[in-house]
Amino acid sequence: MSCQEIEEGKILEELARAEATRDKQGMAAANLQLGHLHKKAGQLERADAAYERARVLAKKSGNVQLEADAYSGWGLLCEVQGNLAKAWELIMASYEINKASEDRARLADNYSNLGFVAQMQGDFADAERLYGYALHLREELADQAGRALDYCNMGNLFFARDQLDRAREYLEESLNTYRALDDRAGMANQYQSLARVYMARGETAHAEALLHQALAIDEPLGRLEGLGIEYDTLGQIYLQTERLDEAESMYRQALSVQERLGHKRNQASAAGHLSMIYQQRQAYQSAKEMAKRALQLFEEIEHVQGIAWQARLLGDLYCAESSFDRAEPMYRRCLTCQKSLGNAEACAVVHVWLGAMYAAWGKRYDAILNWKQAQTMFRQRGQIEQAEDIQKMITGGAL
Repeated sequence: MSCQEIEEGKILEELARAEATRDKQGMAAANLQLGHLHKKAGQLERADAAYERARVLAKKSGNVQLEADAYSGWGLLCEVQGNLAKAWELIMASYEINKASEDRARLADNYSNLGFVAQMQGDFADAERLYGYALHLREELADQAGRALDYCNMGNLFFARDQLDRAREYLEESLNTYRALDDRAGMANQYQSLARVYMARGETAHAEALLHQALAIDEPLGRLEGLGIEYDTLGQIYLQTERLDEAESMYRQALSVQERLGHKRNQASAAGHLSMIYQQRQAYQSAKEMAKRALQLFEEIEHVQGIAWQARLLGDLYCAESSFDRAEPMYRRCLTCQKSLGNAEACAVVHVWLGAMYAAWGKRYDAILNWKQAQTMFRQRGQIEQAEDIQKMITGGAL
C-alpha cells in the first residue's frame, strides 16, 4: 500500500466518524485534507469535488477559517488547471472572509497566492505589490517559513522581469531562511530557482550543479512538484548546450511528472521543448506530434504566448515538408496571437516568416507584400538594419 493510500485511508476514517455524528465541521476538515491530498497526487477532478464539499460543509457549520481555507485550496487547484480567472475569484473569496475576521496569518497567505496568480497573468506590478503586503504581515507575525516563501516569490518575479541581481538577492535570502529552518523541500526550490538565474547569466556549470543539489533532495523524497521543474530546467541547460539526448531524457521525465500532477501549463512546456528537440534532429513526425500536443494544452488554458510559440513551430515543420497550405494558417495564428499581446516586433518577424514561406511556395507577390509590411514595421521601430536586410530579400527573392 502506498503512502498516499495509507494517508487517504486515515482521512476517510476521520470523515466516516464525522458523518456518523453529523459533525459538519469535522466533515469539512476531512474533505479539505482530501482536496490537498488529491491535488498533490494529480487527481484534480477528485480534488475539485473535495474542495467544493469542504466549502459547503464549512459554511453550514459556521467555521469561517475552514471556509476560507477551502476557497484558497480550490483557487490554487484552479491555477494548476490553468484557469487563472477562477483561481483569482476563489482566492479573493478566501481573502474577503479572512479580512472580515482579521485573520492576519491567513491574509498573508491570500496576498502571497494572489500575487502568484497576478504574476502568472503577466501583471508584474500587481504581483510585486501583493507579495509586498504578504511580506509585511509575515514580518509582523515573525513567520519565518512564510517569509522564506515570499522571498522566493519576489525572486522569481524579478527573474521574470530580467532583473537578475535582485532576483538572486531574494532567492539567496529565501535559501538561507529555509536552511535555518532545516526545510529541505524549501531549499530544493531555491536551488532550482537560483539555477535559472545563473543560466540567464550564462553560468551554466553553476546552474547545473545547483539543480543536482535540488535533485539530491527531491528524488529521495519523491517530491513530484519539485522534480518536474528540476527536470525541465536541466532540460533547458542541455538543450542550450546542444546535449540533445540528455535534454530529451530530462524533458520526457518532466512531462511524465507533470502528467501525474495534472499541471497543463508545465505539460505544455515540456512537450513544446520536446518538439524543438525533434525539429533539430529533423524527426519531423515526432516534432509535429509533440507540437500539436503542446498547442492543444496551451489552447485549453488559453495561454496566448504558448499558442503563438507552437503555432510558429508547426508552421516551420510544415514548411520543412513543403506543406505550405498547412503552414500558412499556423503562421497566421501566430501573428494573431502576437497582435493580441501587443508585440509589434514579433508581428514583424512573423511577416518575415510568411514572406519566406510564400517565396518557397512560388507566390512571389504575397511574399513581397509580407516582407514590405515587416520592413515598414521595423522602420517604425527604428530597427533600420532589419529593414535593410528585408530589402535584400525583396531584391533577391529569397532569404
